[in-house]
Amino acid sequence: MDNNSVKENIIRRRKVRKLSQQDVAETIGMSRTAYRNIEKGGTKLLSDNLGKIAEALGVDSEELVLGYSVEKDTEGRIRDENSYRRMYEDLASSCDAERRKRDEEISRLRHEVETLKEHIAMQNDLIRTKNEIIQMLKKLGNMSDISE
Repeated sequence: MDNNSVKENIIRRRKVRKLSQQDVAETIGMSRTAYRNIEKGGTKLLSDNLGKIAEALGVDSEELVLGYSVEKDTEGRIRDENSYRRMYEDLASSCDAERRKRDEEISRLRHEVETLKEHIAMQNDLIRTKNEIIQMLKKLGNMSDISE
């Protein structure tokens, strides 16, 4: 454990949480001066209080030491490469299932659009036919006016 990086991680997390040195010191039950010495790199104080500091900052000790959050499984064990591989495969499988669902929905909607286009074409034909009938009736009406 590199004390400089640990103390920088502690300071960074404290600032992210918008806590003062006094806030953290009170939470872990020590004076602000003692806590300030931890942030300055007091090795013994840091080692003895790392767990309390992590808890006060709402993170695991590993995050303060490593500088990043460590994934753990449901039993609190650090995830290994195989668990990440399984998570990736599960995610990929889930994505494939979602993609198939989406493709099926797209296919269904395309079919519906084609059906609606056919319906519109039939309606347009019907309108054209009725317009022709109207035109023929008007001509017949005009012819009857002329013959009278």
